[in-house]
Amino acid sequence: MRRGIVSIVLFVAMSFSLGILQAQGIKNLRINEVLVFNDSNCIDEFGERCGWIEIYNIGYSTVNLGGCFVTNDPSNPRKYRIPKNDNRVYIAPQTFVLLYASNEDTRGIFHLNFTMDEAIDGRGYFALYDQSGAELIDSVSYNIADQKPGVSFGRMESFTKEDGSPAKLIDIKNDREWHIYNKPTPKAMNAEVDMESRSDKYGKKDPHGFIITLTSMSVVFTLLLLVAVVFMLTGKYFKRQLTKKQTLPEESTKITQESTTKNTVADNDMAAVAMTLHLYFNDLHEIEPMGFNLSRGLNQTTPWANKSFVLKKSPNRK
Repeated sequence: MRRGIVSIVLFVAMSFSLGILQAQGIKNLRINEVLVFNDSNCIDEFGERCGWIEIYNIGYSTVNLGGCFVTNDPSNPRKYRIPKNDNRVYIAPQTFVLLYASNEDTRGIFHLNFTMDEAIDGRGYFALYDQSGAELIDSVSYNIADQKPGVSFGRMESFTKEDGSPAKLIDIKNDREWHIYNKPTPKAMNAEVDMESRSDKYGKKDPHGFIITLTSMSVVFTLLLLVAVVFMLTGKYFKRQLTKKQTLPEESTKITQESTTKNTVADNDMAAVAMTLHLYFNDLHEIEPMGFNLSRGLNQTTPWANKSFVLKKSPNRK
């Protein structure tokens, strides 16, 4: 008997603890981004575009979204209940899930039975409730007239107010927590600053294209000037190299002529020495009491080639 009572108490305690943990996890869900009019953004599983709401799990544990209620009517918090029997309702930590406001709830568990452009006193509304449909998790209110196709709004700074209560948007333009995004980011973190492409920025600064035209022309002419300078310097360099090549043959010709003249003189000297030795060894040479001199004269000739060296100062007269 006692064991049965203890088992029942433990079961109730565990169920209560799981309920507390589940409730704590549900409170980590936040509305992160909303797109009311979708004409160029992401498409659903059926290839169609519709408004969507991005839910973000800010916690560090998986949260079961199944059984929670969402609505676009403050007076009807249980307008649409998210089914439980699907693994997609489990939202991992720091991840997102998209709810499609297609007014086609038969298309899937994340397709709602309402749209985001339904107005109550000119304002749109979206709210997320827990599984009981009594406790509000998060909500947002917006002016439908301010919404533009393809432009979303989402949280930028933090996910809760300073007092810890869920943020309720009154006016997007005057709420620092929310920001308008010209480029929506479904299933991704919202950028702190709306990113614009370079072409968009240039388009705002130069709507008529004068600046980009002048810039392009200046770049082109600068490149042409650099190319002209390079070609001019290259031409001068090759011209100098050609002039040097033409000068080298003239100098080599002079050197060859000089070497030829020197070689001719040297050959004459060698011929004279050879003749002298030949006459000497064959007793054909005159006896020269004073010897003979083979030194080179000032006129670069040998005594054998110059008749003045064989003439006597006082020739005999006959």
